[in-house]
Amino acid sequence: MIKYLKINWILFKNAYIRDSKIPGVVFSNIAFHLIEIAVTIIFFRVIFSNVEELAGWNFYQVLFLYAFAKVIISIHNGWVRVGLNRFANELIRRGDYDFYLVKPVDPMILVSISQPRIYNFIAVLFELGLCIYAIIAGQIQIGLVNFMWFLYLAFFGLVLYYFLSVLTVAPAFWFVRLWSLQDLMSRLNQVMRYPVGVFPPFIRVILMAVFPIMAISYLPVYTLFYPPKIEYIIYILLITLIFGFIASYVWHLGNKKYSSASS
Repeated sequence: MIKYLKINWILFKNAYIRDSKIPGVVFSNIAFHLIEIAVTIIFFRVIFSNVEELAGWNFYQVLFLYAFAKVIISIHNGWVRVGLNRFANELIRRGDYDFYLVKPVDPMILVSISQPRIYNFIAVLFELGLCIYAIIAGQIQIGLVNFMWFLYLAFFGLVLYYFLSVLTVAPAFWFVRLWSLQDLMSRLNQVMRYPVGVFPPFIRVILMAVFPIMAISYLPVYTLFYPPKIEYIIYILLITLIFGFIASYVWHLGNKKYSSASS
């Protein structure tokens, strides 16, 4: 664990040096991020101008759910998205994955954390501010127990999101020209902003169990607003462990399939 923390520290310092030399890119990305949030809030305003609730959730609860989902996504994007995207797009195709295989660390983790982006963590501050605004403006009462379980579920949700992201790019080991793999999670992210009740039962099962993208945002936020359910607390732990095992196993199979540039 200490070894990975040291590696992360070095990579984040390099990312800060790199990003500080191109402030225009940083500011433009943050501006784009804020515009996206503003457009989505307007979108929700339009929806709630016609309905009072969305699957039993009011405007401020849905706003918090959206902002929390964005926090998870931004942390992930700042930490591992670029590394995974490079893997899907070029590392296997060009044979550059060799570099990661010869290092004395897990190649899946090293690939993931290889290209952090600091400006995504700046965006997290705005999203957390939106979460706080939703709670205050919506006069949402939150108990200490709810908040503690929310943090627990949020942590495992973030880890689960990472494992799902790994699974969406791992097919690059077998299908090196599927460059669109890197965009798959960006498309799936859209469902994280809605309460699970808006989807039909069959779709709900897929999004909560088969590919549990909605569990990442919905279960922590539900636990924050309503009495904690022990089945949710156990479920998020179990599916995180299961998908962690699956992601690691699939990556291990891919390593065996991979033909290095020197072979």
